[in-house]
Amino acid sequence: MKNQILVFMIAGSLLGCSSKSNQADTAKNVTQNEPVEFYSIDVSNSIKNPEEVVIPFSDFVENIEYVPLQTTSLSLINEGRHGIISDISQKLIIADMNVFDRNTGQFLFKLGTRGQGPEEYTYVVDVEIDDERKEIYVLNAEPSKILTYSFDNKYKYTVSALGSESFHAMGNGNLLLSRSGSIKNSYYDYCVVNVDSKETVYKHISSIVKKAGDFSKCKGIMKAGSVDEPYFIVTGNNQFWKYNEKWCYYEYLSDSLFVLNNRFEPIPRGYLDMEGLKITEEQWKVGFFKRNFFTWIIKSISETKENITIDLLASNIVQKKFDNYLSTYSKSDKKTKSILNPVFEDDLAKGVAKSFLLKISNENSKYYFISPDEMKDEIGKKGVEAFPTGKAKEFKEIANRLKEDDNNVTCILKLK
Repeated sequence: MKNQILVFMIAGSLLGCSSKSNQADTAKNVTQNEPVEFYSIDVSNSIKNPEEVVIPFSDFVENIEYVPLQTTSLSLINEGRHGIISDISQKLIIADMNVFDRNTGQFLFKLGTRGQGPEEYTYVVDVEIDDERKEIYVLNAEPSKILTYSFDNKYKYTVSALGSESFHAMGNGNLLLSRSGSIKNSYYDYCVVNVDSKETVYKHISSIVKKAGDFSKCKGIMKAGSVDEPYFIVTGNNQFWKYNEKWCYYEYLSDSLFVLNNRFEPIPRGYLDMEGLKITEEQWKVGFFKRNFFTWIIKSISETKENITIDLLASNIVQKKFDNYLSTYSKSDKKTKSILNPVFEDDLAKGVAKSFLLKISNENSKYYFISPDEMKDEIGKKGVEAFPTGKAKEFKEIANRLKEDDNNVTCILKLK
């Protein structure tokens, strides 16, 4: 889901039921009706010898656009423990359920109403914008539902979210719902719901779950590295990203990569080799109670014409150690390189490079939020003489114009 941490586009065992043969089996479950290049991405070995480098924005960013968000008594933005629930389209910016004009940053309205009613939301986990239909979709966790609002803030209808914690607007009123966390409450790995018909038009179930037959036989399907509670049957996140106008899919259970065809079916296009990061079931049982082993979680996957990039988090609760790895697969030389705890430098505007909060806008742009306070601090550290021209000058002018308690500035990166 895009509101989670996004990896820059530049540059673990299935215990019991899974093996590499499952990846091949998964590939046989759909009809490949168009040529798809197949990728084998060796994540495990690349992580053994990671690089430690500073990556400048100029390597992959063509331009930065700053959109200060208007501050009023109704539009104040609060950043929750999971960050700012947000989305950006060509027409709107949504931040903390406040809707702003995409180009001017003018506050338009507070989206919907919080409450217990059928047309209200209680706990929002994501929002999506569809410019073509002029609709805004709000994913509510409890109860699990998706509310639709018009661009003039009128409630339209509600569909069930089927327990999903992540979703994407695919166009034509189709919403891609992805399972994350645990599959104990649903059999599907993803499904597509149409908001007009309110029907589930496609549902995908992993071949591994199909082979197991039922959940009681799936208790061995567990990827050490993403287990939060011993009673979870399966934990981990499927990942979706858009490339070349098509939706791509990483299936957590099989470490397989797919591209969705126009019928929403997954067409195999590769797999991630995670073998070296996996531990045995016995190691997991011992390690779980001691909490003394590294867990591996794929946070996001992104793709360009040249690369496929995987953002991983390795953590050890006992050692209180948390490492980020950026594993980038080159489509040209078929090699994978990893960067340990990558550092990003905003050399275009000399401002704060908040890469850890970078989010998806669309295929060709990313964005993050920065507060006026952070902007002023950055100028104070480097001195005004460091901001004389171009984007650096614009950065300085915005920082000087805003008050420290004003709303955040949206930084939109156009990618090369």
